[in-house]
Parts: sequence; C-alpha cells; structure tokens
Amino acid sequence: MTGKLVGTNGTAGIGHNNGGPSLSAEQEAILRAGSDAIADVIKHKNAFVARRTFEFWKPVARALQLLRDVVKADRHFRFGQLRERYGFGNLKKDRVSRLLKVIDNESAVEAWRASLTAEQRRDWSSAEAIVKYCPDIPRKSRPEGAIRKRVTLREVLADAMKKIEGLEAHVAELEAALELARSEAVEKSPAVIDPRGEITERSA
Repeated sequence: MTGKLVGTNGTAGIGHNNGGPSLSAEQEAILRAGSDAIADVIKHKNAFVARRTFEFWKPVARALQLLRDVVKADRHFRFGQLRERYGFGNLKKDRVSRLLKVIDNESAVEAWRASLTAEQRRDWSSAEAIVKYCPDIPRKSRPEGAIRKRVTLREVLADAMKKIEGLEAHVAELEAALELARSEAVEKSPAVIDPRGEITERSA
C-alpha cells in the first residue's frame, strides 16, 4: 500500500487527522479489503493480474466505488489523490473505470455470470471482459450526429460500381449527342467528302 490508514480515534482507519476522509467502521473495512487485495498483487508481481478471479476484483471495485462516492460528497478530495493515497495508484484509469462499471451494476453482472458456463466464468473474470460481454452493463450512447455507420469493403466496392455505371451511362449519352451533332452538321454542310477523299458540292 502507498498510504497508511489512520483513523480519528488513533486506531487503524481513515480520518481527517491524517488528511483523509472520515468514514464509518464498515466503510473502512471495505476500503481495507480492496487495498489489501491490491497490495497482494504488488507483492506478487509475477502474477498475471488480468486473469485473477471475479471474486478477487469485487473488493477492489467496492473500495474504488467508496472513494468515488467520498469525492462526490466532499469536493475537498480528488479521486486520483485518494486512489494514490490508499494503495490503488497502480491501477490504470481504464481499469478503474471498468471496475466501477461492474460494481455499479453488480446485481445484473451476478445474474449474467450465473448463466455462463464454468469456463466462461473463468475466462471472463476480469473487469475488461465483463464490460465487453455482459449485455446488461449500460453503454454510452453517441449523439445522433456522431453515429457512424460501419461500412464493409463489399459495400464500398458496390457503391463504387454504381458510380462507375452512372459515369458510363453519362459517357454513352454524351457520345450519342456528339454523333447526332455530327450527323446534323454533315446534313447542313454544302460540301461532302466522298470515299476517295475528294470534296464535292452537295446537290440541292
């Protein structure tokens, strides 16, 4: 852990006398369980963190949720500073965000995990996998004007072929118009060129 938890009564905990927020004993226990789990990761650096079980990540997520709620209730504190202070500074922001999404939707996530096979529960135990595969975690909706249609290569080629066909039709129309103009010009011309290349006057 990067910060020692000291309470207002001098016992282990979090208190204003150490520059931190004052929490109940239950809240302190939540925070300690999460920080102890992260301390275990730091101690065993060779462990592949992303493959740890869902049960491992839950206390970490609850602790982060608690710190976030502290910041919402008291703007004197900053989320990043509290994470660093109490042992969560090594977690990347993306993982923190996903852990919060999971714990904010814990009931839905638990119900979804109950429907999975044992292999899926094992493989999809990280916050990243849960956010990706759990259909009940809300996704941010893009503004209507920002929604982009995913275009496949086949659709791009089909659109290009339509444009080519349109250009070919336009070229054909121009060639027909040019041929007609030439024919009309010949009809109006006072002289004609015979097959031998000689110019003769057109008879009336």
